[in-house]
Amino acid sequence: MDLLKLGLRTLIGIALPGAILATVVLGELCAVLWLQEVGPPIDPSWVRALIVPFLVVLFPISYLVGSLSRMGDVDHVDKIASKRLRQRYSHIEGFEEPPKEFETWRQQLLDEGTLPPELNDPFPAFEEWLQYTESFPYPASTIRRVSLCSPPDMAACLTRLRSHLRQKQFFIFCQMTVRCLRSTVGDALRDEMDYHEALVRFYAGTYFALGYSLFTLPLFVLATAGAGSLLGKGSSLSSTRELIAIFVSAAIGAIFLIWREAILQRFRLLRLKEVAIVFDAFYLALASAEHALRDRLFGGDPPGSARPPVAQQRSQDPAIADHGGLHSSA
Repeated sequence: MDLLKLGLRTLIGIALPGAILATVVLGELCAVLWLQEVGPPIDPSWVRALIVPFLVVLFPISYLVGSLSRMGDVDHVDKIASKRLRQRYSHIEGFEEPPKEFETWRQQLLDEGTLPPELNDPFPAFEEWLQYTESFPYPASTIRRVSLCSPPDMAACLTRLRSHLRQKQFFIFCQMTVRCLRSTVGDALRDEMDYHEALVRFYAGTYFALGYSLFTLPLFVLATAGAGSLLGKGSSLSSTRELIAIFVSAAIGAIFLIWREAILQRFRLLRLKEVAIVFDAFYLALASAEHALRDRLFGGDPPGSARPPVAQQRSQDPAIADHGGLHSSA
């Protein structure tokens, strides 16, 4: 694994969202001082001379603020994105409520891992509804995806684990398994998994940083008026400079709102891809792992317990006999 690439990805992914909020706050502070004509007139030569020191100071501040932004709940962004997508889905499909069969089919996927024979082919309206309505880590969407698009062994494997696919802890376990078995899956697949995880966190951090920045814009307008009163210059918002400040604040706010909406429109699809890569990598890691690990995972016996040979288990378990699953030779 390229540690430099990982370090730069983490550093930039944290610092960039923080830079948005830090730049907005520092810009608002400078604007308040400029509007009230506090301090000496701005000299262009000073600006050129202070660019490098400003960037040097801005970077650690951005990293700190970005770290705080990334503490926001990713699931919160995911739920808002789901709501937006459901609204768009209802408008496109032309109904307020989806057919009742959709909920029945989803529950059947979770309980049995199968659907009626007439649904063996793709049904885009149902697949999109699953993607837009499920909660992380999207168990029914995963089962439906592998049943349509994956090899039979992989579909049998993840379908058999359907009760675990509902749990966030199992998703984390899959990530840890891929990382621990890196010699079997290779660095390329693990890098792809880490990349999409970092991308989801980056967009979530940016979403929260934009939200905090929007919160500071009304405070900036109030601070402009309050500073004028404290300095004895009145709170005349009719002055040209103050009107410009209000206009610029409104324009920045509109841009940030559009930016946040664009993130919400893409966020659920990015996270679905992250989940798909993790579960696919988990299957590939297990398919190349030792038989003992696969047997214990699917058999449920505690470590050290006596177990029959794999061939004998295959003959005893109809599901394994039919599909081969992960008990076939890697």
